[in-house]
Amino acid sequence: MHVGKYNLSVKRRTLHGSYGAPRNGDTSRARVILQHKLAYTKDPEFVDSLPESLKPMVKKLNHLQDDAGEVGYSQDD
Repeated sequence: MHVGKYNLSVKRRTLHGSYGAPRNGDTSRARVILQHKLAYTKDPEFVDSLPESLKPMVKKLNHLQDDAGEVGYSQDD
């Protein structure tokens, strides 16, 4: 657990990674992540603004978005 202090006047996002791989067809992980409407991560301007070390993670995230389609919200079940 951690506590962060951030400047509220600066727009920011925190993206946390996760380990493991769900079974084929299991969209539970995608729903937990993608319910936050992350389409902006596909914008080339956004991708170009990232450090090189983060680009592989965003590429995987965008692939997850393409594969999962509309996932709804994690608390709907």
